[in-house]
Amino acid sequence: MKKILWIEDEATADMRNLAGPLYDSGQYDLVVAFNASEGERQMMKSEFDAVVVDIRIPPGSDQRWIKLYSQSGQNKIMARLGLQLLYSLLKPEMARVKLDSRPTWITPERFGLLTVETRKEVEEDLKNLHIQVSREKTEKLPFNTLVEIIEDVLTNY
Repeated sequence: MKKILWIEDEATADMRNLAGPLYDSGQYDLVVAFNASEGERQMMKSEFDAVVVDIRIPPGSDQRWIKLYSQSGQNKIMARLGLQLLYSLLKPEMARVKLDSRPTWITPERFGLLTVETRKEVEEDLKNLHIQVSREKTEKLPFNTLVEIIEDVLTNY
């Protein structure tokens, strides 16, 4: 069974629609983190086969993420903490939050984005981070989108 981390503050609302097909497949063990602090904590304690990240997430309880969020006017749209977390993990030299360590399993191939930002809005960041898999979250998002992202990530490594 593949272990999956989904970092998404709206996961509770999206659980039935997006995570339902994931559970139905019986192939994945899904862990959900609702903020940057919890996402970081989960990745530091466990290895995941795939990690799906939303760009607009709240900071959680870690003071480093809270400080960055505050500097962005306490606005998820401006803070883009999911993206900042990815920079901390994958491009530390460009990161605004420096991590004490980074597990060796963390590579760009294991990450995908599911976000309301368009591909054009995140294109430069995806290129900088070497992330290949990205989907735009829209009102009419197909139920199997989360499964598709995970399968695309898993085929990258």
